Amino acid sequence: MNSDQSKIDPTLTPVIQNEYFDNNTLDAFHVINQSEIGKYEALRYRYLKEHKQHLFLELFFQDKLGEHLRTVERSARNRLDQIMGCLLARHPAPDPKTSPLTWVWHMNQLKEQAHAIVVSELIYN
Repeated sequence: MNSDQSKIDPTLTPVIQNEYFDNNTLDAFHVINQSEIGKYEALRYRYLKEHKQHLFLELFFQDKLGEHLRTVERSARNRLDQIMGCLLARHPAPDPKTSPLTWVWHMNQLKEQAHAIVVSELIYN
């Protein structure tokens, strides 16, 4: 086999981009009102659109994308509250009256840990 035969003919390779719907077309459809979208809904939307396009299109064309995103938002908020409760039980916060800056720092650290767990469990899976 010579080297010319081993090359792939570009006219025969499948087009990776969807010929019917590109990203701009999908953005033109507003599945949910952007002013009402939650933090975790937005993260999940972006993840599906950029990394799980097949699932994104399936949910979109079955008209279930908005419902899926709202479910993820509710689940993420509930899970965040649950994780924050567990983290506070393990690592109690200092008294906010005696050291407010330490309390704010401590709570922000716990919230950041809880957020990282929620994102890895519910958004990027």
